[in-house]
Amino acid sequence: MEEYFPLVNESGEVIGRATRTECHSGSFKLHPVVHLHVFNSRGELYLQKRSMSKDIQPGKWDTSVGGHVDYGETVLEGLQREVREELGITGADMRPAFAYPFRSKVEYELVNAFYCIYDGPIQPDPVEIDEGRFWPISDICAHLGYGVFTPNFEQEFKRLMVFMADHKPLFPLSDAPVKNIIFDFGAVLVDWNPHYVYDPYFGDAEKATRFLNEICTIVWNGEVDRGKPIRVATEERVALFPEWEKEIRMYFDRWIDMIGEALPGMAELISALKAKGYGVYGLSNWARETFRLVEHRFEAFGLLDGYIISGDAKLLKPETAIYAALLERYHLKASECLFVDDNAANIVVGERMGIRGIRFTDPAALRDELRRRHVL
Repeated sequence: MEEYFPLVNESGEVIGRATRTECHSGSFKLHPVVHLHVFNSRGELYLQKRSMSKDIQPGKWDTSVGGHVDYGETVLEGLQREVREELGITGADMRPAFAYPFRSKVEYELVNAFYCIYDGPIQPDPVEIDEGRFWPISDICAHLGYGVFTPNFEQEFKRLMVFMADHKPLFPLSDAPVKNIIFDFGAVLVDWNPHYVYDPYFGDAEKATRFLNEICTIVWNGEVDRGKPIRVATEERVALFPEWEKEIRMYFDRWIDMIGEALPGMAELISALKAKGYGVYGLSNWARETFRLVEHRFEAFGLLDGYIISGDAKLLKPETAIYAALLERYHLKASECLFVDDNAANIVVGERMGIRGIRFTDPAALRDELRRRHVL
C-alpha cells in the first residue's frame, strides 16, 4: 500500500493528503518534511553520507536527518520517527529552528528544521546511510561549492548559521567586560561587490549572478583570499572555462571597480569606540594583492590598532587558526573580545573560540546592538 503524505499550506496547516507518487511527480503539492541538525558540545555538525544506491544525490553529504511526515503524524512525531530510524537516537532535546518552503524540479516541500546538542551514541541506518560523522563548521565552509554536499544542504546550512549566530544556542559565552572590538572589512567597513562590474557588462543582473555563481565563484575568489597568486588563479580558471576567458580576466583586471564607498558612519563608530578606551582590530578575508590597492584609501583601516588579513596569514575565516593568530599577535583574551562580521558562520566559529559575536546587517543596527550590550 502506498504511503500518504499530508498536504499543507505555507503556515503548516493540514489541508488534505496525497500519495508519495503524487507529491514527487511534479504536481508541486506542498507537503511537510523534517530536518534535524545534530551538533555535539564542541559545536561540530553531524552529517550523513547518502547511500550510493540513492536515486537522488548518491554519495553526497547531507543534513543529519531528513524525512517526510506521514499522513496522520504531527511534525514532531515524524521527526522523532525519522531520527530513531536513521540515527538510532532517542531522547534528544530537539528544538525548532526555522521553517521554509523549498521547491525542487519534482516536488514542493515545507521544510521544518530543528536542532539538538547531542553527545550520545549514534547508530546510522546502513541501508540509507553509507557513513556519518561530525564536521567542524570551518571544514564544512571549506568544502562548500565543490560538489561534496547536496545542494539542499548547502542552502539550508546558510540559514542554519544565521540562526545559530543570532540565537546563540551552542556555546556558553562570557559576561566579562568587553575590552576589544574586532571588525570584518568587506560589507562591514567598506562596500565591495563584483556586480558593480558584471551587471553593466552583461546588461542583466540575473546573467551576472549566474556567471558569479558558476564561473568566478566566491569559492574561487576565496583561494586568492587565502594567498594563491592572482595570476595563477586566473590562468587555472581560464583553462577550466576557456569560453569565458575575457570575462574571467576582467575579475581581477577590473577588481578596483568592485570597490564602493566606506559604509556610512563606520569610521566614526571606530573613533567613538577608541575614545571610550576600547582596543579596535580587524580580521578580514582579503587577498594581499588587492588589499594593497586600497589599504590607505579608507579612513577606518588607519584607525585600527592592528589587523590580520587572510592573504598575509595564508589562513581563511572561519578556520580557527586565523582567530588564534589575531589573539596571539595583539595579546588579546578571547573572553574580552567582541567580533563584528556579516558572515554568520564566521560568528559561530568565533564564538566556538570564546569570542562573542554580532552578525552585521547595517551600521544603525550595529550601533543599537552595541548600546544594548552597554558597549556604546
